[in-house]
Amino acid sequence: MIPLHCNLCGFMPGRAGGAQVFLEGLLREFAKFDEFDLRVYGSTKTEQWLASFLNGGAQFQVVGGESPGILNRFLATRKLRSIPKAGDVLWAPLNQGVGATEAEEVVTIHDLIPLHYSQRRPEYEPSWKRRLAFTARWKNSMRVSRKAAAVITVSNTNVDELQQEIGVNGPKVYGAPNGIDPVKKAAALKAPWQYSGKRDVIAVTSGSKPHKGIRTLEKVADRLPDFKFRVIGKLSGIDRPNILQTGKLSADELNDAFRNASALFFPSRIEGFGLPVLEAAVFGTPVVATDIPVLREVGGPASMFFKMDDIDEAANRLQMVVETKEKAESMSVAGKQHASQFTWGRAADVYRGVFHDVSRAA
Repeated sequence: MIPLHCNLCGFMPGRAGGAQVFLEGLLREFAKFDEFDLRVYGSTKTEQWLASFLNGGAQFQVVGGESPGILNRFLATRKLRSIPKAGDVLWAPLNQGVGATEAEEVVTIHDLIPLHYSQRRPEYEPSWKRRLAFTARWKNSMRVSRKAAAVITVSNTNVDELQQEIGVNGPKVYGAPNGIDPVKKAAALKAPWQYSGKRDVIAVTSGSKPHKGIRTLEKVADRLPDFKFRVIGKLSGIDRPNILQTGKLSADELNDAFRNASALFFPSRIEGFGLPVLEAAVFGTPVVATDIPVLREVGGPASMFFKMDDIDEAANRLQMVVETKEKAESMSVAGKQHASQFTWGRAADVYRGVFHDVSRAA
């Protein structure tokens, strides 16, 4: 068996959003592989989270104490460097690896968002603190990636751009698109989306980061005052009567939000994957999204796209989808068909091949 060490020293369950969905999806699959001895490292809180769904499918070693604070994370990472042996595989699933180790390290990079903020692009309106934080994060991601045996990213769209950043002399970059949670898929099959004609849409954002298209959301909401835009989560600095904030939702509440909305409006300017687009498609909820390559990959022919910063086109396409029954229903059918190809099993097979390749090359 190949020892497979999973570095979760900086992971905090309950705060990670899409990263937690990603980890649960892949770790469930990895635990099924007979040829790997899965060993996970992290805080006691991570150990409790892991036990809630893996049922003993992996060994766990606490490094970093109760929670991954800055000091604990630093000490845990230093300790982790010395644990894996030559020929072992060390997997860094959340952008940040240890860099120097006897084992063959495989790093997963989820997006190039920090790169775009560090380039001082005015459309992202970054504060100096945010730009500094993203710049430091990106430099560290590239440092460990260039030392890695292989790099994997969560969409095929990101492969070429990431390879260019790492350099031709660096490790090869592989694409392993994310999958959909089987529990969510079962919920969608049990109670799928149906056309209602209501002018009630989901607008998914994450915090108040400008790259999520918050200004676009505000302008489209102004153009469509009789539409309700339900933001999943909470935003600061938003004051529109037709933008409603749900706060944090449970898994069941989020499922209900998707199946009851007339559409998902997704105005993000840059994404690593765009998981909400895939989740909407699973339910058959029509998607209207920014026309960027990764959302084309995830949303496919089942979604309708608008040019970035074209508010008229965004508003017109959203209105057409919501108010045209035939169009919405055809998008719903196409969405479910397109979403069916995104599985964690398929993603895990890419990782499986990479882990075997780097272990043999050791």
